[in-house]
Amino acid sequence: MELKKKKVDKPRVNVKEVDGGPRDILITKADELKEKLNISNMDSFMKSMFTLIAFFDSDASAENLESFVNGSIEEIASIAPKDCIENQLIQQLLITHHLFMKCSLKANIKEQYSSRVDEHIKNITKLSKLFIEQMKALSSYRNEGQQKVKVEHVYISEGGQAVFGNINPSKNRGGGKK
Repeated sequence: MELKKKKVDKPRVNVKEVDGGPRDILITKADELKEKLNISNMDSFMKSMFTLIAFFDSDASAENLESFVNGSIEEIASIAPKDCIENQLIQQLLITHHLFMKCSLKANIKEQYSSRVDEHIKNITKLSKLFIEQMKALSSYRNEGQQKVKVEHVYISEGGQAVFGNINPSKNRGGGKK
């Protein structure tokens, strides 16, 4: 007896080519997808989807567009945005990475002027720096702007003093004038 696999419809973006006209875009299980990306309302979710679709639509076939958008959705979900702002920051990271990879591929094309290669390398450098800044922004947003310091070794000399724990400096330090 042969077992048939039941097709499980998972949330995704489907793109269909229409002869001579715009593409049909269908988002299946949009509520589940919205929840997966941790976006609170449908308007923000649709804006997020349109941003991804518009970015990748410029030079992709329907099949590739579908693949790019659904792959990006999985990448965003794997980073686990906690709110809409994080989702937007993560989208910026993904788009920057995609542009970085595109420029890298273009820089590697044989038989092109060295000035063109130099231009691609400059763009790669700028995008790399931008990516690092975006990562810092996401990290700062997630940590609410607080920095953490991990102290592994503390040495206190004889007669010395040390304070452990959270230290909140007072506004009036050192007993100065009030």
